[in-house]
Amino acid sequence: MNIKMLILAALIIASQLSGAFKTKHVIILVMDGARWTETWGESNKAYMPRITSDIAPEGAVLTEFRNAGYTETTAGHTALCTGTHQIINNSGKELPANPSIFHYLRKQYELPKTDVWVITSKDKLHVLSETTTPGWETYNPSIDCGKNGTGSGGYRDDARTFSNTCSVLTNNYPAAMIVNFKDPDSYGHGKKWDGYLGAIAAYDRYAAALWDVIRNDEKLRDSTTVFIVNDHGRHIDGVKDGYFSHGCTCDGCRHILCIAIGPDIRRGVTSDVPRNQTDVTATAAYLLSVAMPTGTGTVMKEILAEEP
Repeated sequence: MNIKMLILAALIIASQLSGAFKTKHVIILVMDGARWTETWGESNKAYMPRITSDIAPEGAVLTEFRNAGYTETTAGHTALCTGTHQIINNSGKELPANPSIFHYLRKQYELPKTDVWVITSKDKLHVLSETTTPGWETYNPSIDCGKNGTGSGGYRDDARTFSNTCSVLTNNYPAAMIVNFKDPDSYGHGKKWDGYLGAIAAYDRYAAALWDVIRNDEKLRDSTTVFIVNDHGRHIDGVKDGYFSHGCTCDGCRHILCIAIGPDIRRGVTSDVPRNQTDVTATAAYLLSVAMPTGTGTVMKEILAEEP
């Protein structure tokens, strides 16, 4: 490649990373372990009334969105953070192999630790803040995970996670954060059908309330994009033990929710383009103008408004 081509390539990359999008804050809001059939695939949207009425009409719904990797909690969250599929231990004893969007943001823009966050009801998900790739520990994000907030002490109430998320959001105005709400998964494993459905409805309220916080904050309202997603689903009825568990390749485990809303997202759009969790990471990085060379996803341009 001659010098003119190198200069041209550099200019193209610079233009792509110019920060021209309106989005300055991204939130990946994860509802842990709910099947499509009880979320957007439920004919009356009975357990998601607020998302149905207040968020989806202003954003984009992806009807063919899937976990294309390992259908466990840590693996699904790792895909959303790193933009790569990894078979990773689900007990919180193994770190992601690749840096996350949080690491890349801190390094590229020299951000303080408090500008990127991992906030999770499940303590084991503190692993999302680290990577086994040498040299990246300097760029770890802040964490608030589990009962003790430090990634220990066991799982905590989703209500506390919601409260902490709102506090971090309105005090730190972070560039990016991932938030995990555990209850649908916990009630599913507990074989409590009514609790499982109730937890989906609670997530619906949390998502809508968080969007209300964003809309009512002048620093956030026109600069924040939210991805409403699952990490994995659950077995379809008739496969293994049904909704009690997950972890296989059945459509119940793979077919999951994804709704996006924000200033750069098309309004009132339904897309049936096949997508997966790594594409959320790629799209978030694109909107925030951060390069993620280790990511394998592609930008979901079909849900984006016109290029800036």
